[in-house]
Amino acid sequence: MSNQYVRTMDAGERTDYIIDETVYQSNDGTFANSTTSAIVQDWNYTANTLTVTNIVGVFANNKYVIGETSNTRYMIQTYDPLNVNVKN
Repeated sequence: MSNQYVRTMDAGERTDYIIDETVYQSNDGTFANSTTSAIVQDWNYTANTLTVTNIVGVFANNKYVIGETSNTRYMIQTYDPLNVNVKN
């Protein structure tokens, strides 16, 4: 299974993404109108690194990545679609 790394920056009060949660980006903040979605594999708050799989669409910089269940919101600082690793 290939993973993509999404680098994020703090958007305020700490909240955490949930493993296996769907995350998304949307112009209006709703999942129903999401332009990108993925599944959380790992969230490292200290390093501000979100690891996701099953990406549909393309993550955009300077937009929030929203947790569908947790409602966690962090803005992408950088996104590297070429940084692919294999999770065993």
